[in-house]
Amino acid sequence: MSEFVSAYALRRSARWRYELIRDSRWDKCYAPVYEAVGRGRRIPLLKTLLASFCRYGCAYCALRQGMRRGAWGVERLVNATIALSQSGRIEGLFLSSTVFGDPDRVVERELEVVERLRRRG
Repeated sequence: MSEFVSAYALRRSARWRYELIRDSRWDKCYAPVYEAVGRGRRIPLLKTLLASFCRYGCAYCALRQGMRRGAWGVERLVNATIALSQSGRIEGLFLSSTVFGDPDRVVERELEVVERLRRRG
């Protein structure tokens, strides 16, 4: 098992079947493992945002401008996805994102994640 996966623990959650939890000195990082239903079975997916902050200030949105949170680096997300897949904890990635910069660049980063995942297999 890779170092990345072994640093995480799975726990049952009321909202999600499992959450990946990474403890650090000051805080915890949660990444939900979502169970999608398809072809008569449940498929565990890593469901995450590429970034959780936005450049727009929509009043209805919890991720609006001025509420800075975090973002995945492309290589880190690819490594995490591959490690979790190889360990059998997930079967796929559900990736979305806020608009944290130029919308075209955001989509390009999402596509970069997909291309690297396909190359590394």
